Amino acid sequence: MKALSSVAVSLLLLGLAAGCAHVPGGIAPSTLPIDGRDYQVLGPAKATSSAVYLFGFLPVSGSSSLRDAKEAAIRGKGADALIDVTAEAYSQYWILFSKQTIMVEGTAIRFEK
Repeated sequence: MKALSSVAVSLLLLGLAAGCAHVPGGIAPSTLPIDGRDYQVLGPAKATSSAVYLFGFLPVSGSSSLRDAKEAAIRGKGADALIDVTAEAYSQYWILFSKQTIMVEGTAIRFEK
């Protein structure tokens, strides 16, 4: 019976050591100034940038940066900029590892010459 209690307590502690978080980010009208410039709307664009950390602070892979996510969203549509931009951050925590992800969404545009 004592061994069963120890296993139950261990599983409970492991469950408490994992978790996740969602942090709403910012909203911006555009990634570049568009004052008076004509542009063509290309459609919705979305991209993420993720990084995995050991013990919550030692980077193992990737880069969780807003700049990388923004540039990936723009490149993915062959655009010049994004309008109606939103950004959010997600974090997942496990016992030894954590993963941080930044997501950027917006409407891709291309400036007319």
